[in-house]
Amino acid sequence: GTPRAATQLSPSPSANSAGPAQDLSGSVVPDRVLILLEPVNAPILKTRKFKVSKDNEFAYIHQFIRKTIKMAPEDPLFLFVNSTFAPSLNESIGDLWACFNVQGTLVVNYSPQQAWG
Repeated sequence: GTPRAATQLSPSPSANSAGPAQDLSGSVVPDRVLILLEPVNAPILKTRKFKVSKDNEFAYIHQFIRKTIKMAPEDPLFLFVNSTFAPSLNESIGDLWACFNVQGTLVVNYSPQQAWG
C-alpha cells in the first residue's frame, strides 16, 4: 500500500499558555510565598516567618536553617512539610506552597533527627 502522511498533533491552547501557577484551590501562587519554620527538638529561630521567592528550590530553606542555627555541614537536618512530607531539596518552593499551604502559609518543620516518616 501507499504510505500515509503522519498525523501531526497540535498542542492544546492550555498547554501553550504559561499562565500563573495555581494552588489546589485555584488561587494564584504569589511571587513570594510565606514560610513558617517550626522546630522539632531543635533550636528556635528568632524569625520563624518569612517570605521566599516561589522560584527558589527547597534547598534554599535547608541552607538558611543550617546557617542560622550554625549547624556543622556533617550534622543531619531533616525538613518536613506539615509534619508529614519530606520533599526533595530540588523541589520548587512555589510548587510545594501550591500543594501544601495552609491558609496561605507553607509550614516547614525542621529537626536534627528523623521525626516523621
